[in-house]
Amino acid sequence: MRSIEFGGVCLDGICAAEIIDMGTLSAVPDAVEILGRAGALVLGADLAPRTIRVRLYLDAGFKAGGGRLETLHRQVAAALCSEDAAALVLPDGFEYRGVLCTDAGTWSTLFEDGSCEVAFTAFDPIAYGRKVEIHTNEFHVGGTWRTWPRIELVSCTRNVTVTEANGGATFMLEGLEATGADAVVDCGAKTATAGSADVRGHIALGSDFFALEPGDASLKVVGAVLSRVEFRERWA
Repeated sequence: MRSIEFGGVCLDGICAAEIIDMGTLSAVPDAVEILGRAGALVLGADLAPRTIRVRLYLDAGFKAGGGRLETLHRQVAAALCSEDAAALVLPDGFEYRGVLCTDAGTWSTLFEDGSCEVAFTAFDPIAYGRKVEIHTNEFHVGGTWRTWPRIELVSCTRNVTVTEANGGATFMLEGLEATGADAVVDCGAKTATAGSADVRGHIALGSDFFALEPGDASLKVVGAVLSRVEFRERWA
């Protein structure tokens, strides 16, 4: 049984982990009351944080003695206790970001290896799956949730347009000075560079750092050549 990784610290070799509960994915609506209207008007919604419960089991082969068991407990506690949100990788390989360990029980001594239940709160409640790298304009997006691509372009002209054909969203750069340079549009980070220069000032009005929906996708590029598209599959 595999363990978890939290904040870059992998607990493999110290304890195994079992997912107990993945919590419920829910929305927090933004709504306003309008005079004369039955019910509130929903303006939008944000996803609520997700609570993930995991049981940790000290490795059965571990032999306690000379205070080593207490030391091991403290090592696990130090790995989990953080004031800063971090990434959590579960035994199934899925990753959650913006995570805090918000509850931890005491270690049970009922069995030789001992166990402890911990709870994590994921403020980015949609899981990240495998990383995908594509070199063609048409490709398939796996997962069950939209994801934000990183798009690499070469041989850029002064004006570059990238359109997601299925959704119709368009991203445009206008008046680039370094023609012929490579460019990178990172829709997740909302950045754009050409060569080594930040070109967010050249983003045309009405442009969209668009997401890719699960299913077949097609990118139409004008004024450059598509070199690579990278994204992480997202799973609800």
